[in-house]
Amino acid sequence: MEPKALRILVLSDLGSTTDITLRSAVSLAKMVNGTIDLFYVKKPGDIVQKENQLSAIRSINEEKNSTNKLIQERIKTTVATYGVPIDYSFSFGNVKNEIDTYIKNRRPDIIVMGKKQPKLFNLGSDGLTQFVMDTHQGVMMIVGTEHALEPNQPFSLGVFNGANFGLARSLKVLSNQPLKSFKIAYVKDNSIEQQQEVDTIEYVFEEGDESIKNLSNYLSKSSVNLFCVERGHSKTENHIKTKHTDILNIANTINISLLVSAQ
Repeated sequence: MEPKALRILVLSDLGSTTDITLRSAVSLAKMVNGTIDLFYVKKPGDIVQKENQLSAIRSINEEKNSTNKLIQERIKTTVATYGVPIDYSFSFGNVKNEIDTYIKNRRPDIIVMGKKQPKLFNLGSDGLTQFVMDTHQGVMMIVGTEHALEPNQPFSLGVFNGANFGLARSLKVLSNQPLKSFKIAYVKDNSIEQQQEVDTIEYVFEEGDESIKNLSNYLSKSSVNLFCVERGHSKTENHIKTKHTDILNIANTINISLLVSAQ
């Protein structure tokens, strides 16, 4: 029996990074047998600026039509190029409530979103990434613009502090390049590169204020397409689960796509 398709939700602002986010989602969907839904939210206050009720209703209907056309325009090239259907929906309302309701009702397996967009839905100081990470207990892919995944193309997988969750293991099997393992630990020499196993290259960085910055530089040089991070708080001899605050720090510092494990 063929495994059940994973439900992939793309949260988008329909802005300039939409194409790269969609291509990354399509790439992942092809690898994990996934289906894709795109969801967009717009605040009613950005639409209704008229006191007359009939004028307000007319404005909302016009905005629905224009938003529908805009989404179709954004997704049509990706759908036509890669042959992967993308369903979509949108809503007008309180953004946090709409996203929370959507996630609870649809229960996506994986959420895909762009990086460094704290003002994407005007969520204030909390930021979209933190909000979604706190709301969604499943896997997340936070898409960066550097070395992003491309459908039907070879890719390089990196792991942080021994991350070894299920989806990361599945993707490792699909990659034809050596796994790149990045660790932050107490060592004498910073940024040591060594061959750990036949199919693994390990980079170890000395713990300190510049650790994440050094990590970012080596990720860029090593052409990693997807960097796997395991969230949580536990620590074992082989790997360390990473706290939300540390994941957000990594997301804000590096421009490589992150694959964050389920909680």
